[in-house]
Amino acid sequence: MIEIIKALYALKNTPIPNILVVAGIAFIFFAFVRKMGTDVEIDPLSRKWAIIVGVVMLSVGIGLYLVPSIEVPVESTEKIAGTWKGATNWNDYQGLQTTISIKSGCAIGETCGTTRMDSQYWCAGDLVLSKITGDTFTFTQTNQQGNVPDNGCDNGAIETIYLLSPNKLSWSVSRSTGNNPGTGSGTLLKQP
Repeated sequence: MIEIIKALYALKNTPIPNILVVAGIAFIFFAFVRKMGTDVEIDPLSRKWAIIVGVVMLSVGIGLYLVPSIEVPVESTEKIAGTWKGATNWNDYQGLQTTISIKSGCAIGETCGTTRMDSQYWCAGDLVLSKITGDTFTFTQTNQQGNVPDNGCDNGAIETIYLLSPNKLSWSVSRSTGNNPGTGSGTLLKQP
């Protein structure tokens, strides 16, 4: 019976008018029960239960068509799409210029943009979206390159972005492994 209900729900988005689908299935079911009742000896109680099951199926089917489909929103980078710049810090270094660019409509697991931290030395790479929690977006740095001494531009740093307003976000970064571990933070502004 659950499979029939699933089939009814799947038919909901077809061009056939919903009530016709439910009525057709119910008609076939009741015709089958009636045919069984005339061709095969069925005790009245079993026939009664078959009719009850048919009525329940019809009611559930109609209910499924009357209740609107629930659309599950797909989480994406829509809120933070664009280019953002601002002064940031990394460990003891202050006043670094950080630029991030985020693609619109990017989903978890995708490469969603780029990051670059500039000073005398710089690191740049790609951002892979790993998590969205409300207005907080977490990315992992990949394909890092730059001119920081001792191979200091390692992959794997975690960038966290929290949307403060449509044009302002809080940015932080943390790297616990590699040649240049540490943390950084700052406020970035959306660029025109």
